[in-house]
Amino acid sequence: MPDTGLLLAGTAVNTNAGFNDWQYPSRVTVDSTTTTTSSQDAYDESDYLDVTNFGASVPSSATITGVKITYDTKASTNNDISVNLIKLIIEGSVTGNDLAGSVEYWKIGYTDSPFERGGDAELWGLDGGTFPQVTADQLNASTSGVRIQVEDRGGGADIAYVQAVWMTIYYTEAASASSGFFKLMGQLG
Repeated sequence: MPDTGLLLAGTAVNTNAGFNDWQYPSRVTVDSTTTTTSSQDAYDESDYLDVTNFGASVPSSATITGVKITYDTKASTNNDISVNLIKLIIEGSVTGNDLAGSVEYWKIGYTDSPFERGGDAELWGLDGGTFPQVTADQLNASTSGVRIQVEDRGGGADIAYVQAVWMTIYYTEAASASSGFFKLMGQLG
């Protein structure tokens, strides 16, 4: 099954949720050691980190089969910071299922295994059931991406760090009716 490979975000902004803001959010668009940070008091949530413009170029006729978000993180203390919300942004609108799931505590220092949500068969609820089926053109849009919010689940003040955010889009390519016809004609001749 074809996929886009890891696509690094091109745009990142802090969206006010009335909580603790993300400092220098654009730093997650550079695959380096720079980070965006959000300082959390005990049991506080961050504002939203909205990350978009992944530069996807999935063929318009392709059928999307899954979306995976990969994010490299750390925290100022072990076992306090965790993702509270992670949802897709489709053409500027936050939609689909929240895949925050079970608590995943961020550790001091970056690891060789960034966190992942979604996968090759995960459409985040955007499968035509509760939410409309997501299309290649929608995911290719510069206003599509992911919203992330963290929460301090511990007893003291902590800092959440995000170093980079990537998106991988999985898809199947549409079969060409004319290519099947010419292949059949070649077998007959």
